[in-house]
Amino acid sequence: MKSKTAIEPQPWWQVGLTILSGAIAFSGTTLDNFGLSIRLSPPVLLSVIILFLVSSILWTIARHRSFGVAAWGLIPLGLLADIGLLNMTSRFSMHFVLIAVGLLLVKYSGLRAGLFVLAGSLVPMEWAIEPVIYLWDSPFWTTFTEVSLTMLCFILTPVWVLRARSVYSQAAGLLLPIAAYFVVLVSALRAARGFSIEKSASISAPVLGTFTTIAIAVVLYGVVSPMLTAAKT
Repeated sequence: MKSKTAIEPQPWWQVGLTILSGAIAFSGTTLDNFGLSIRLSPPVLLSVIILFLVSSILWTIARHRSFGVAAWGLIPLGLLADIGLLNMTSRFSMHFVLIAVGLLLVKYSGLRAGLFVLAGSLVPMEWAIEPVIYLWDSPFWTTFTEVSLTMLCFILTPVWVLRARSVYSQAAGLLLPIAAYFVVLVSALRAARGFSIEKSASISAPVLGTFTTIAIAVVLYGVVSPMLTAAKT
């Protein structure tokens, strides 16, 4: 008998497209860290992001005859929501708006909707911290924190969440990488600047804010998703 928490992993081609969409959407944070200097003008970048999103919606409609956002459209959608909300709401209320919008994606995406919340939270998180201000004179730790963010949030998280075989594994895939980034950032601040754990943790507090936002989304979506699934059947 199949467990109620068991899910089907997404195919690898969708995982690859999701990683690619995140790399392009956050190209200033990701591709440069691996020596891939790809600079797209804002209009071209926006067009590519929208293309990923629209293709994911059209694929879902064609495949399932219902509206939804496929995996590779979640990160671009999160970034677009981020752009739209940055000048409209405070950072605090923005997190709740992201969670609320994510609820609309749960019917099709389940806990994968957490990728939307994660993407929408990353830019304000980085702006609130601005690690480069504290690590500007330490190229190693600057690069280490940037590469860690890329590896954890743009590669590990999509692979973990999309290839998970249970909702518990999906939840872990959404929460543990961002928690690991908090540890990385605190460690970098202590090593590079000699800050105390308390001060390093205080500077890194926006990461915990993002973690809390995702944790709330995971619990809420985990409760709502089975209800929507039961309603469809």
